[in-house]
Order: sequence, then C-alpha cells, then structure tokens
Amino acid sequence: MMSHTVLLSIFAIVTLSAEEPAARPYWRTIVRGTHGMVAAEHPLQAMAGLDALKAGGNAIDAALAVYYMTSVVEQHQSGLGSDCFVLAYIAKERKVVFFNGTGPAPKLATLETYRKLGEIPVNGPYAVSVPGAVSGFDLAWKKYGSLDYAALLKPAIDAASQGHVLSEWAATNYVEAFPLLTKYPSSIKALLPGGKPPLVGNLFVQADLVQTLARIAREGADAF
Repeated sequence: MMSHTVLLSIFAIVTLSAEEPAARPYWRTIVRGTHGMVAAEHPLQAMAGLDALKAGGNAIDAALAVYYMTSVVEQHQSGLGSDCFVLAYIAKERKVVFFNGTGPAPKLATLETYRKLGEIPVNGPYAVSVPGAVSGFDLAWKKYGSLDYAALLKPAIDAASQGHVLSEWAATNYVEAFPLLTKYPSSIKALLPGGKPPLVGNLFVQADLVQTLARIAREGADAF
C-alpha cells in the first residue's frame, strides 16, 4: 500500500511540473552565430555551405556549394537538371536581388508536338524544360561570389566519388521512384546499383556524376 501511495505522489508531482512553463523550454541547442548560418535538409548540404563560409566565402558561395551537394545526396529534391530561384539581400549594396534560373522550354515543345503525343507527360524528356539551375547559380556567383568553383564543388565531388550513407528518407524515395526509374536504362545505370533501389545505410557512390561535377569545377558552368 505504501509503494502505491509513493508512486501516485510522484506521478502527481511530475504531472503538475509538466504543466508549468519550463525555465529551459528546449533540450536541443538553438544554433546562434555572428558570422553566418546554413539551413539545409541534409547534413552534408549544411556542411558544404558551412565549409564555404569558413573558407571566407559569402552567402552566394555557400548557396552554390549547397546546391551542388544537393545534386549528390537528394536528387529527388533538386539536381543538375533542375531550376533555381535565388533571392538574396546584398548588405554592401543595401538591396535585395533575385536570380531566375528557370530554363526555357525546348524548341520543339510546341502545341503540335503535345497534340501528337496526346498529352503532356509527367516524366521523361517531354516533361521538362531546359535545365536552368547550373546557369542560374553561375549568374549569381559571377555577380557576387568570391571563391572558385574548385573549392565550392569539392565537397559534392568527394561525396559522389567516395559515396555517402543513405538516410531512411533518401532510401525510401528510391523505393518509391523505382517503377519510374526502371523505364529508363540511363536512370537504372546512374541511380539503381545492381538494378535495385539502394537501402538504408548503403554507401551510395555515383561515378558518372563525379565526371560531370569535376568538369564543371574545372571548366565552369558553360561546360554543362
């Protein structure tokens, strides 16, 4: 009887204390800084941006580094074949700037073409515009960037060549996209090792992507 009474008393104390405003409401440290900050969905993206800042780069440099890392670790979100929209405040100029990295529609993306197809496909070459992100970020970098491409793309190149460990989120995206990816031999070769979706914890190496990123780092965005 005594033990039940003690347990009930403890439960009552815990319940009452939980209802009161906490003096320390966050158990996870809030990140604060004075020189810069990077927010990204994947840790390697944030680290790439932080490396750019630590090397003396600015926000545009960091954004470009994050973008190229995204093309390695989260193709389901963004990649070399995507568009970009850069909205930035340039402190030295005291103004907001915007770069539209939306690629144009292909020359043959005409009404007649899609009428012959009978639809506007949701995937494949007829479903996309000309990729604009590489040029869009390059335009922002040429105007405001300070570090060279070799330094900014190095984290992404390393992650693609040495591989990165797939998270639960990334792995499930490959599983969900499997029926779509298997329609295209090139997608199978690039994104499905052994013809199967990579699993959680797998080391995902992308040799072909390394070649593309290395050429961009070496020759500039026009090479793409």
